[in-house]
Amino acid sequence: MRCGAYELGIAEITALRNAYRTELSRRAVATRAAIVGTISQNKLESLLGLSHGYISKLAHAKQVPSVALTTLLALIAASPFLRIHEIRNADYHAKECAAALLKLRSFIGVRKLELLLDLSSGYLSKVAHTVDKKAPGRPLVILLVMLAAEPDRLREVDLYWMTPKKRNLEE
Repeated sequence: MRCGAYELGIAEITALRNAYRTELSRRAVATRAAIVGTISQNKLESLLGLSHGYISKLAHAKQVPSVALTTLLALIAASPFLRIHEIRNADYHAKECAAALLKLRSFIGVRKLELLLDLSSGYLSKVAHTVDKKAPGRPLVILLVMLAAEPDRLREVDLYWMTPKKRNLEE
């Protein structure tokens, strides 16, 4: 060991992974409650390109959401009527990811965005260059385009993922 570093064992890694998944699920369920008063669960699933029953699986801890989906749900929950209206009236396609990423680069580094959304290193660059081959999931496409449309939302996302202690210091 050096500099006070601690090597994690399998048990610690498993516990951290489980806590992380539990927190993703908890946050998705909490945002769902704020959104469902504005739109039915089925319509929300359809709007976000999710399979029928997916949100119910989140609510019953049968499925763990991606960070991109959890973040998108948080953005929608912050202003459900306006953001649902925005998503309904926009045309989100994977080909828009490249333009969205180009715009977002001037506000946030691509790697920082990947870290914020728990994406592997280089994933967003691949998305920007291989749109025709393998498109990212619709929630990620919607999220990236929404962030690019209003880059101030990056601050909202950053605050959402901060620990409560750090969030209080920032506010």
